[in-house]
Amino acid sequence: MNYQTHNKLIIHCCDHKVGTVWFKLILEKLAKNLGLKFQSCLQDELEKYTDIFLQYHSKVNFAKLHRPYRGSHIIRDPRDIVVSGYFYHL
Repeated sequence: MNYQTHNKLIIHCCDHKVGTVWFKLILEKLAKNLGLKFQSCLQDELEKYTDIFLQYHSKVNFAKLHRPYRGSHIIRDPRDIVVSGYFYHL
């Protein structure tokens, strides 16, 4: 499955301390196992033939996407973020 047979861009938006590294690893392995191109970058750096796109800080301008997409956005209870950040920085 590649750009020629699957033209919907898969987007995952995330924010700091919301499983970002974990989700990146999952999407990288998924892309590799399915023969898809994965990119974790700013939208301006997004390449035309990317199949899976991870955007940190959820800064996607959907009006500027040049093809159909499906996406996900994980949010987290702010109290969990504070506790996670505390233990991360210890």
